[in-house]
Amino acid sequence: MFNILLVDDSATDRKLIEGLLKKCLHFDVDTASDGLIALEKIKGKAPDLIVTDMQMPNMDGMQLVEKMRRLYPLIPVVLITAAGSEELASQALQRGAAGYVPKSRCEELLHDTLNHVIELTRTESSFERIIECATLTQFEFAFENDFALIAPLIELAQRMTIGLGICDEPAAVQVGVALEHAVLNAIYHGNLEIGGPLNGDRVLMDQRLALSPYKDRRVHIEIRVTREEARFMVRDEGPGFEFQELTATGRKTALLGEGGRGLFLMWAFMDSVSYDPKGNTVVMVKRRVPLEVVEKVDIAKVEVKKPKLPAVLGTLRPRDGSAAIELTKPKMTAGRDPSCDIVIRSSSISLHHCLLYTFEGWWYVRDLKSTNGIRINHVSFREHLLRPGSQLSIGKFEYTIDYEPIALGAVGIDPPSDPF
Repeated sequence: MFNILLVDDSATDRKLIEGLLKKCLHFDVDTASDGLIALEKIKGKAPDLIVTDMQMPNMDGMQLVEKMRRLYPLIPVVLITAAGSEELASQALQRGAAGYVPKSRCEELLHDTLNHVIELTRTESSFERIIECATLTQFEFAFENDFALIAPLIELAQRMTIGLGICDEPAAVQVGVALEHAVLNAIYHGNLEIGGPLNGDRVLMDQRLALSPYKDRRVHIEIRVTREEARFMVRDEGPGFEFQELTATGRKTALLGEGGRGLFLMWAFMDSVSYDPKGNTVVMVKRRVPLEVVEKVDIAKVEVKKPKLPAVLGTLRPRDGSAAIELTKPKMTAGRDPSCDIVIRSSSISLHHCLLYTFEGWWYVRDLKSTNGIRINHVSFREHLLRPGSQLSIGKFEYTIDYEPIALGAVGIDPPSDPF
């Protein structure tokens, strides 16, 4: 019997979710109405897993995740996310939660998600002593499209990352989740060329597993773990895909389970995630965090220091060769009105045309309902992100934007999900 502690301040939601959990005969469920009550219950009887809502009085889901990471690092926490809590859920995943389920899709996703986390936490420790002596481990695999090979691969990756001191047990579960999604994407979307949600079309999947060229393709995996970082490379033999389109999937869309869920978890759990230009090779990196720091620091009391920004945050270079425009503030309006930060005197420009703004080290643009619109790289945009070197069209004027994301506080080489 697997013991689950369900934490939610809504009696109605508790009863509903508890009913869903009890449909599975190996789940024994206890409940708590907020994080403080949950911690008291854990002192008396530690559960195997916690399922918690995000927004609660006294102690919310974010604070509970932080306390569990510090006090009970071996007990995984799964979030129940409601519309409007996407940003909090994103932070909670980065601070130690093992997964999430959209509240609107609990009946569909809850059991599979919890069973996943349970399996990923069952790593054996018989090789701990020999692993602790290692300074570098490296493995290379060429897998058939065999889903049964994923579980032992994840167990190996978890043992290596824990044994070489890259992360503790909760973070190793996160590494396992990220690697699992990378391999699943490589098989399902890459080698088998099936679109839509993972395992969504089982009939087509079974057909392609027995049909050339799909069945002949392999998944190539490289795992390299040192005392400083763990690096995972996953490559499929498919035609590749336009991963840029998936990076435009916002946090809200991913957290509601409508698309990009696996990629979102990869970004949330790893320190950096990058694709090759073709889109069929992903490299994920997890860097070492000293375990003594994780154990001693109360994350809730840590003041996050923002990086000192340079005087010039970026430059708009007109394509016609005229004078460049320096971006000197994190938010700048552009338009014909003299009150705008960037004044462009032209009949093709609305009085208040657009807003340029930074978010987590990257520049974005938002159309302020202008007459002649905004285009990025000559295309009416679906996302607001302005990558370095992007061409921005404001009315009939064209600019190239130059800036350094790292200098503006970006973490890694991957932009965050579009805040709009």
